[in-house]
Order: sequence, then structure tokens, then C-alpha cells
Amino acid sequence: MIVARRRQEGLGLVYMSSYVRFFGTLLLLTVLSACGGSYAFRNVLAESSQHKPSIPPIGTNTIPLQYSIVDLGPNVFPERVSNTGTVVGYILNSGNTTMAFAYNGSMYQLGTLSGDVESIAYGVNSQGEIVGESDSGPPNYTTIMAVQFSLTGSPVPLGILPNNTWSKAWAVSDSGEIVGASYAIFWGPPGAEMTIFDGMGGTTDAGQGEPYEIDDYGFAVGADTPYGFPDTTTAPFVYYPP
Repeated sequence: MIVARRRQEGLGLVYMSSYVRFFGTLLLLTVLSACGGSYAFRNVLAESSQHKPSIPPIGTNTIPLQYSIVDLGPNVFPERVSNTGTVVGYILNSGNTTMAFAYNGSMYQLGTLSGDVESIAYGVNSQGEIVGESDSGPPNYTTIMAVQFSLTGSPVPLGILPNNTWSKAWAVSDSGEIVGASYAIFWGPPGAEMTIFDGMGGTTDAGQGEPYEIDDYGFAVGADTPYGFPDTTTAPFVYYPP
């Protein structure tokens, strides 16, 4: 898997992007405008009217983007990259099981909870806090638990909403707020319940849906998939913090 790392020299470029995992696909929700070697980026995720990003006029930045290429190795699948360049995702092992990884110049395998055989890292923030899942693996996936990973220690379970069976942590903001979902039945109704994790095992039910991204103001975006997978009843949503 090849990953391009951007290096910017000089001032004047505003760069904001967000990544959303939707049914196994990593989507980059960023609009890029380019004219005469000038670039402006705009985050197209939910933005409150009080917190609009400042976008430089087209043509104000004439410094070309430069890239260096980092080969992370075979069977490596990135899920997210932080503003500071940490890449997280999973490695597909020979037995078709997955292992969460983080790359920040060095490669780290992040491990699993005791008794589990698989893990995936879905989110990372600028402080290097990493979240995702640990699970029992195929074919039955009897346990799936939202976790916070550490480069030097074991994953920490984040909890599950009452009356649910599984959970996943999809994203963590730069302010440290972790969002994900809890599931009663993973592939069937009632679908996912948006879950806010406090990092110490406490959970808050934020309503129906599966959030894929959260910003530093607590706004989240995701999809309500009542049957656990995208179909004609799937609806995108924006979560506004209370």
C-alpha cells in the first residue's frame, strides 16, 4: 500500500479535510479548487454558522504542493490520517484476520483486547489518540468492542450502551471527544445507536445512527442505517451537540 505524505513549504495555504468510512470505503470529504498552481481547500462536513473556516481567495497561494511517497508494505489498509501525519488502519494477515496499526515514521501494531484475535483502528487525532475496535474474529464475531489504542500499551475498552451487544469507535476529535456506535444486532434492525464515549467506560446514547466523523466543536456526521447496511432506508445525518 502506497501513501502520499504532503509537505508544504511557506505560508498561505489552508488545508482542512475529513475522512469518512462508509460501508468499507474511505471517502475524502474535501473540495479542492486549483487555478494557476494555487490551491484552496474547504471542509464540506457540517459547520456551524459561528465556526466557518477562513478560505483564502483563489490565486493567493502560488507555492506548489510537494509529496514524498512512503511504502507502508503489503496488505496494509489505511483508514485515517491525522493533521500531524499519523496514519492508522489495519493490516490483513495471512489468515484473513486484521491487526490495527499506526504509522508516524515508525510502524506500530496496536494489539487486541485479551481473548480477541482482530482489531482495526478507525480514527486518530492531532494528539495521536487512536480509536477503533477489537473483536473475536471470523466467522462469528461473538465480541466487538470499541477501544482506544496506545502505541506503548494495551487497548482500553470504551464500553457499550445498555441493552446492546457490540460497539465500535469511529472517530476522535482533537479535543478528545470519541464517537462511535453500539449495536443490538449488527446486521439487522434496530441498526446502530450513536454513542459518545468518555474514555473511561462511560457511554451516552445520542440517538439513532452511526457517526463517522466529529469536529472540535462536537458536531458529528454519519448515516442512519436501520438494517445495519446501506439500503433505500439509509439517511445521512448531522448531530448537533446539546
